[in-house]
Amino acid sequence: MTIVDVHPGQRLRREHARLTASLDDLLERFADGNQRDLRAAWAEVEQDLVAHLDFEDRLILPSFTAIDPVETQALRAEHLRLRETLAELSVGVDLHLIQLDRAREFAGWLREHAHREDQLLYRWVDRELAQIMRAIPGIEVDGWSSI
Repeated sequence: MTIVDVHPGQRLRREHARLTASLDDLLERFADGNQRDLRAAWAEVEQDLVAHLDFEDRLILPSFTAIDPVETQALRAEHLRLRETLAELSVGVDLHLIQLDRAREFAGWLREHAHREDQLLYRWVDRELAQIMRAIPGIEVDGWSSI
């Protein structure tokens, strides 16, 4: 895995922006009744969001626990809730029973979560994560590999 950003928090912010844009596109398709390639597009959003959450859970939150254990636990709980809601919505997409209001609610909650992480977690990430990641085998940060 290679992290090419000088500030890892910027990478995570871009992922949030990309996920939000993809979800907005899906919401527009739902609202317009445009089912074309909906399952494939939803699967891509689902895969990207789960990968993003996994990255944070495995590589960021364990170190952030030392800084703010209460907030870390709250973020982990939000990640779990995001995963559960995403799974519920995915079943709805598969069965063509997706509820637009529920999908919009999820998108709004995801935006709130992203803002919270940006204000709290990613500022810390920008200062600290590159140093932390240098200690992880197989990770390259700023052209430096820990292999």
